Order: sequence, then structure tokens, then C-alpha cells
Amino acid sequence: MSEHIVQDSSGEPTRLPKEKRKPHAQLSTIMGIEIDGIRAHESAEKMAQAYLRELEKKGANQDEMAELAWALRRQMQEDLKQIQDDGEGVSEARKKLLEQDNDNSFSLAVYRQLLKLSEKKILSELKRHQEEKENINGTYEEFKDIEQQLDIAQSELNALLAEMFKRSGQEPKPSHLMKRTVYEANILDLEEKLDALKTKSPDIAALIEYDTIRDYATQLRASGFIWTKSRKKLLQKVLTGALTSRPVVALMGETGSGKTAVARAASIELASREPERTVGGDQEKFARLLAFQTIQKDTAHYEFGPLLRAMTGRSSSLEGPSSTKGGGIFFDDEFNTRPTSVQRQILKFVSEARPGRVVVIPGTPLTVKVEPGFLYLAAGNPPSEKYEREETGIETKREFAGNVLNVEYLEQTPENPELYQILEATLLDQKTGRLTAVTPEEVEPKWDKDSATGEYHLNLDPTSGNYIWRFANAWGELFKAFSNKATVMHKIHSGDPVASWHLSSFILS
Repeated sequence: MSEHIVQDSSGEPTRLPKEKRKPHAQLSTIMGIEIDGIRAHESAEKMAQAYLRELEKKGANQDEMAELAWALRRQMQEDLKQIQDDGEGVSEARKKLLEQDNDNSFSLAVYRQLLKLSEKKILSELKRHQEEKENINGTYEEFKDIEQQLDIAQSELNALLAEMFKRSGQEPKPSHLMKRTVYEANILDLEEKLDALKTKSPDIAALIEYDTIRDYATQLRASGFIWTKSRKKLLQKVLTGALTSRPVVALMGETGSGKTAVARAASIELASREPERTVGGDQEKFARLLAFQTIQKDTAHYEFGPLLRAMTGRSSSLEGPSSTKGGGIFFDDEFNTRPTSVQRQILKFVSEARPGRVVVIPGTPLTVKVEPGFLYLAAGNPPSEKYEREETGIETKREFAGNVLNVEYLEQTPENPELYQILEATLLDQKTGRLTAVTPEEVEPKWDKDSATGEYHLNLDPTSGNYIWRFANAWGELFKAFSNKATVMHKIHSGDPVASWHLSSFILS
């Protein structure tokens, strides 16, 4: 019996039980509306015909027309879902939208034309998709269940670390320490199970990879930032580092490696708000970070600078201790562009500003209590000829102790090809979950089949694979070259001086 797909309550295609199957999928019905009975604008019909002629001129094939038809269908579904009952009934209101809205009327006209040309192809692709899901459904469902458990465990651990951080300056609760041990062990166990499932079946691994890229596409469009595997691990290190006895953490990394995004995420996790932030340089004085005197309505008082706001949760000396929001994160970006003397002043002050202590504010008569939840988070570039940075003195480095975290660029390795995943996420249509502007042939890496075992292995030659894969690898090599690390060019030209294949400047637009 042939495969049969119908719409579920959300308008998505779904497979019916055998006893309920109809002769064929109803592609001519969208959200319960027979589209053949919809009268589109005459101008929309003309524009649709003109558009189809352009497709023909460009030699569009069945696959491309099927992709376009499916994208239009999903878009119309999304728009129709927004329609609420306006007295005429949902169905009539949706018909009116398809008839009278210019964009939907044009989409409908094109969709109907494409159905005449590609309906069989769409049905065959839906059939293949459903068969693939059924063949590997058990293992994939197991993966999704473990993945959900891992998300919950990670959220629980982050919440616990934030709670422990807000108790800085007090004895840790034994229950917190025990919970942390359990959560961390559980996360490691779940990660091992996921890795085992990935190696169990190439089909499962492919579905997992697809889910990852689709999630990245959603993140990218929602916030402009993607939390890849390496960024999540880095955030975890910051949260853990914040629990040490010293309220000081440093992020060291090259320009554009993501230090600011990690600092912001850590602040939201730990303090539930954006960080107080400043950018270094030789102009800003240490005193301005703390407090400066001003007059308001004939009353002299001190306005708090970003460092003191983070320490106290207050914005001025007019606010009493009862009005505090609690301690927060002070993000000192590019701290090593400050003169060495200012670096030393700041670090000497904040290293003593432990939660619960009362500190004297230099140059003022103020004394304030450091609130739980305060953390000084510095970010800087490593010593290099590429940057005009002040040398950080040994006494300043000592204040950071072991709380210096290296922020590397995104990974591009066979085990974790983050740059490749990001490129794919950028090209993915969020609504349809399909690649746009490129063909699969432009995206795929190259896999070689082992004649003895029948297994496929990724070809690691830099010149192998198709355009997007090779571009991601080249991108990764440029990052290495800018970070003064060994690259593929060092292997090819092993007799050359090492520095000759490093980059002193690098802009990728």
C-alpha cells in the first residue's frame, strides 16, 4: 500500500494509521481550506505566471520546484495559524486572507502552479521522509528523550551554581555540594549515552546533526548568537570559576572569539540581569568606576560608577542598603588596554571586595557593603604584537590566581565542526527546515568508502569536499593562523619559519 500523509491540527504533514488512510495526500488543502476554490487577485495570478516563466528560463528542475512549493505551503500555514475567530468563523477569515492579502494571494497563485508541475515529486519526498523516520524511530526517540534529560540536568546545575554563587562569603550548604556532585555526574553519564547513540547508526547521527543545525538556525535568528558545544562548555567554566573564594575571573582570547557574549550569558545566569560594563583604555580613571560627587536638587551625593553598582546593587548614595538589587557582574572589557598602574589599582581593590565585607571607597567618605553575587569579570587579548596592550604585571596576574580562562575561536574539527554547522544554520530556512540558496552538492563533505569493511570515513584532505565544507575548513585555518597556531600551511611548508604562515591581521566579513 502506498504512503499517505495528511495534516495534523497544526497543519503539519503526519502519517495516518493504515485503517484511516485516504487515497493520497491532500496537497490541495491548506489548514482545511480547499485552495482550488480560492480566487486569487488577477494581478497575483499574472505575477505568478511571470515568475514561473522565469523559473523555466533558469532551468529549474523538479527538486527545486518541489522545495519552493513546500516553502510556500509552510509560509501560508504559518500566516493562517494567526487567524482567530472574528465572527465569520476561522475558515472564512482564512479564505479572506488568501484572497485579499497581496503576499498570500501571490504565494497561493505560485503554489497552485507549482503543484501542477511537481506534485508527484513532493509526495515521493514525503513518503521517503516518513519511511526514514519509521525505520530509525526507536533509537531516535531514545536520543530525544536523553537529550531532553540532559537539557533539564544542565538547567538544574546552572540554577544550583547561581544559587551557590549568591551565597558567596558564607559556608556552602552540604546539600548544595552533594547536589552539584550528582548533577555533574549525571550530565557526564547522559553525554556518554548520547555519544554512544550517535555511533550506533549513521542515520541517527544524521538526524542528530540536522536537529543541531535547525536549533542553531533558531538561535541565530532570535538573538544573533549561537550557543555551540564549545561555548556552552566555556560558560560552564565561568560559572564554576565564579564559585572560588576570589571574586575575580579573567577571559583571555583573540578579538572576536566571543568573550563579550559569554560574559553577558554568565551575568544573566548568575545575577538574572545584564552586566555592568565598561571598556578599558588609558582615559577612564579608576575613581570614575567607583563614584563621583554630584548635586541634585541642592543635595550633594555620590553617583555610583559601574563597578560600585555591581558591588552594591545600588546606583547612588541616596539609595539605602534596603533598596539593593543584590550584587551583580562587572564586566571590564579590554582591561589590559588600561595603564598598568590602573590595572593594579582595580585588581587590588576588587580582590578584597568579597561578599559580606564592608569596604572603604578610595577618594570618598563612603563605606559600602559588598553584596552577595558580586563578580569582577575581566576580558583581554593575549600578549602579542597584534595588539597595543599594556603588559600586565606579575602582582596583577597573581590576583587572578587560577581563574584565567582561555577563550578559543569556534571549533572546526571532524568531531565538532562548529563553523560548518553555523554556515549551514545561516543557509537554513527556519520555517521549512530546508537549505536555501545552495544545493546539497555545494554543502556536503567528502566521504570515502573502505572497500574492506564497507564503512565510510570523512576525507580530511583540505581540498576535498564541496564548497561550504571547504570554506568552513579554510575559515578554521585562518583562525589558527591569527592565533599563532600550527595550520595546514605549516605542514605543507615545514621548512619555512613558523611565523611566515601566521596572520598579523584578519577580517572576515
